[in-house]
Formats: sequence, structure tokens, C-alpha cells
Amino acid sequence: MAICAEVKIMPDWIAHILIGLILAELFRVKRKSLVVVGAILPDILVKLELLSVLIPVDKYAITWLFNPLHTPIGMILFTVLLLPLFAVPYLQTYYLLFIGWGSHLIADVVFNKHVLLSQNLLLFPFSWHGFEIGLVWPDEYYFVLLPLAIIYCIILIHKYYKSSLNKRRR
Repeated sequence: MAICAEVKIMPDWIAHILIGLILAELFRVKRKSLVVVGAILPDILVKLELLSVLIPVDKYAITWLFNPLHTPIGMILFTVLLLPLFAVPYLQTYYLLFIGWGSHLIADVVFNKHVLLSQNLLLFPFSWHGFEIGLVWPDEYYFVLLPLAIIYCIILIHKYYKSSLNKRRR
């Protein structure tokens, strides 16, 4: 049963990756992988609660430990801790991870709709109130994937034709 619940999360991750790739293309980022890592890192960190399946610890304690990492303040602080792990200059790494994290949080606020509790704690630690516009349910993320994939393909096609046009002019 838990495997089916995890499969439902994957379209969300794919959407975050596509949004990160779209932003990386629009901002002409050379190290797109850092933006993509930043885009999926908040969900990966929140999924660390699954460690309670392997290690006999309280699942809710782990959840509340890692939940603040899915907030703007957690994003800012945790990104600083991650900087030494990358061989890219710190400021550039921070900027690119921040673009990914920011796109993730904005996408969650705009698209996610929850019945009871929103995980978008934008004003944490000052408020535990979640914010969301809520356009689609988490199970309906497929409606977001198709437009994102089309936008990304259009950007890639435009980039290809622009580069081939520049080669012809030379």
C-alpha cells in the first residue's frame, strides 16, 4: 500500500524538475543540475520521514524535524549548509540552488490543494499557518505535467533553431 502512495508523489517531482529546467533555460544557466537539485531537494528532505520504517524512531518526530526545511527560512539556512558539497563557487551554487528551491515553493503554493493541512509554511517560524492557492489535487498533477512538458519542448526547439540560425549566419 505504501508503494502506491509513493508513486503518486512522482508526478510532483517530475513537475518540479520541469519547472527547474524551464527556469534554467530561461535564465541561460550552464549548471542546470544545481537548479534541478534545488527543485526536488525540499521533497526529498521531507521524505526522510520514511526512515521511521527502517529505524525504530517516532515518525512524527522526524516529520516535524524535517518539515521546516520545506519553508523559505529552512531553504535559506539549509542551502548554506550544502554549499561545501559542491565544487562550484559558493555564491553561484547558492544562487542556483535558491532558484530551484524558490521554484519548488512557488509551484507548491500555486498548484497544491489539500483538504486539511497545507505544508506550505511560508511564514515559518513566525506562523504555522499554511498558504496555498490550490489549483490541483496532488493526485491530479498530470494536468500540470503536459503543459510544462510542452513549454519545455518549445523552449528547446526555439533554442535549437536560434543556434542553427546563428551557425548559418557565420
